[in-house]
Amino acid sequence: MTTTDQIAPQQPQFLTVAEVATILNLSRCHVYQLISEGEIPSGQFGKSIRVPRQWINRRIAEITGDTDNDE
Repeated sequence: MTTTDQIAPQQPQFLTVAEVATILNLSRCHVYQLISEGEIPSGQFGKSIRVPRQWINRRIAEITGDTDNDE
């Protein structure tokens, strides 16, 4: 095992609304609106709303035409 393998952080499977807003360059309010309209899938963990990172990755791939992004 290399040093890189030991320290490579694993990305979280779910993102906060603020993280999604930053990634998609939208306001948090707009992200909440899209979630309530069913445009963005989400789940509630306690009092927090989370969005699957895999959905974000697929959506970005659709927009950019990058079909090799299978995360």
